[in-house]
Amino acid sequence: MAYKIFLDTNILLDFFSEDRANSKEAQELFLHISNSSFQVCLSESVLTTFDYLMAKSLSKTVRAKILLDICSIMTILACNNDAAILAAKNNFPDYEDALLFEIAAKNEVDYIVTNDKLAIKSLGNESTKVISTKGFLKVIQQL
Repeated sequence: MAYKIFLDTNILLDFFSEDRANSKEAQELFLHISNSSFQVCLSESVLTTFDYLMAKSLSKTVRAKILLDICSIMTILACNNDAAILAAKNNFPDYEDALLFEIAAKNEVDYIVTNDKLAIKSLGNESTKVISTKGFLKVIQQL
């Protein structure tokens, strides 16, 4: 089964920063993504946050190349009023995570892949599961 997955900002950071704790898992995840029929999604805010955080270590030219590569292989999901309102009404303490969840759920994503422990523990439902990189790699192994 081909899954539609949504990547959180921390997954991109893990992939592009070898010194991060989940870097190896992110590298393995991206290897599976490139060799499979997964539809990979993220939001425009994931892109802008990623670019902002990577500006400390990468030049504008390198970041632009990475962003163009990401846009060529992933689907960028837009935020809208409905998602923003639902996220604001969500009881979750982190608005950004609630907003990403609503964007992903609206777009019928199967899994949100994140290493945010609070999001994994508190967000998700029957149709949109929130899972760590390690957890999703286990799902892939069962395919």
